[in-house]
Amino acid sequence: MSLDLPPDIAALRLCDAVLLGMAWDALTSDFRVALQLGDKKHVTLVFRWASDLRIDLAFPRTPLGVRRAGPAMTSDVAFSHLDCNRWKAVFDFGSQGVIQLEFDDVCVA
Repeated sequence: MSLDLPPDIAALRLCDAVLLGMAWDALTSDFRVALQLGDKKHVTLVFRWASDLRIDLAFPRTPLGVRRAGPAMTSDVAFSHLDCNRWKAVFDFGSQGVIQLEFDDVCVA
């Protein structure tokens, strides 16, 4: 893998994206994140050979005890290159939390 993100990933505007879902494939160690981008386009990012996955999201109740109806929305998504041709991704959902992981490659499904 090159030292740069694939052009189709680098071109995505991942800030202010709504989290639609996520899935782990235990057989391939792939992690999928489904998002609705700000332009309403739906994309699924597939992180190949994912590891060190941390999901810390909170959907608190309102003061009246009603379930929170709002979606988890990214405030920032950062990619950084690690040693051994691996990458780290951090999805920051502001006060709702974070998803972070390391991976070998990423593509749009």
